[in-house]
Amino acid sequence: MNQFKTPFLFSLLFIATLLTSACMDKNKSEKSTDKQTEKQENVTINGSVSYSESVTPPAESKLYVRLNNVSLADASSINIEEQIFDLSDNAIPVKYEFSIPKDSLKAQESYAMTAEIRGKDNGLLWTTDTNNPVDSGKTSQTLDEIVMISVKPVTASDNIMDLLNINWQVRDINGVSVIDNSETTMTFSTDGKLSGLAGCNRFNGDYKLHNGKLSVGPLAVTKKACQPELNGQEIQFLNAIGSVDDFSFDSKGSLTLKAANGKTISALRP
Repeated sequence: MNQFKTPFLFSLLFIATLLTSACMDKNKSEKSTDKQTEKQENVTINGSVSYSESVTPPAESKLYVRLNNVSLADASSINIEEQIFDLSDNAIPVKYEFSIPKDSLKAQESYAMTAEIRGKDNGLLWTTDTNNPVDSGKTSQTLDEIVMISVKPVTASDNIMDLLNINWQVRDINGVSVIDNSETTMTFSTDGKLSGLAGCNRFNGDYKLHNGKLSVGPLAVTKKACQPELNGQEIQFLNAIGSVDDFSFDSKGSLTLKAANGKTISALRP
């Protein structure tokens, strides 16, 4: 009887070894498939950032490149992803690459890339002034080069007359260009009054300048009915201008209004 027992046990061990090996191969295959699926579900966005001036940023300056959700008309843009480059170690232009889960981008929403350089004291030195859209439907894309403009911070010694009595033509709100042929304007009068066209309705109110800082009081707005897209842009503009606390000019004299919550309004001279 024992003469048949040993071969039988060897057979069982052989079968168990085969089953174990098969299970291990299956697990490896499943893990490999999971990794491939995970990789396929990532969206890759790359490009470069530069500026036109032939100058070197001050020591310890940093470049911030951000992927923002800019689809909310009544709120500031939402930062999806951010990369920070120390310009002591990186020369302009700087290349960036974002790899984020595909479900971070929704087909029905709008996204854009922004960039800015800040100095050691966190003062803004360069920033984007154009819309740099991101296609949420693509899994891999290379954006056109982002070209920033220089910003001249306003101080108490600057001539604030550069701001006053000019019918500023709004170009973009929170980094997004205004709708074509929609007129959005603002005028800061020498008597402390602010007025303009919000895109559909007119507005007016008070503003104050103190030590180069700007504050805007409550605004009165007419109640004309607007098209939905224009109404959304108007809400975004009024929310932004009502919260601004600072302003600056770039090297070409264009105006940027800024708020602590990140909202911005960029405008050109007529």
